[in-house]
Amino acid sequence: MDNASLAHITNTLNDWLRALEFYKTELGILKGRLTEIGSKNTGHDMLRLVEHYESQFALHKENIDKLSHDINATLATIHEGLKHSHSQSPSDIVSQGYDLLTHRFETEEIVVSELRRAFNRFSSVWM
Repeated sequence: MDNASLAHITNTLNDWLRALEFYKTELGILKGRLTEIGSKNTGHDMLRLVEHYESQFALHKENIDKLSHDINATLATIHEGLKHSHSQSPSDIVSQGYDLLTHRFETEEIVVSELRRAFNRFSSVWM
């Protein structure tokens, strides 16, 4: 992996960070809509559904925070590795974790998208 590849990976990781921040903001908006739905519909079955979505939103916010942290750590590794000469090049270090980060990001992106669609179907019935 050369410096051009590292530049591409750095740009990709920064794009992912922006996307994750968007998803996190979106989850906050959906949580606000959920609060509104929960306050207008107080039945027992509704409370279970509200708790379900609250739990899912919190879980994915936490997943996003962890993934963002790991992406930032990888970016720091790249920057530090480019500054200093190590026995292992930054490209070797990054290539070891890049595939895992790619999988984690793509999975979170899919799951958040599915959660959004499910919640929108749910909210269209109850709003």
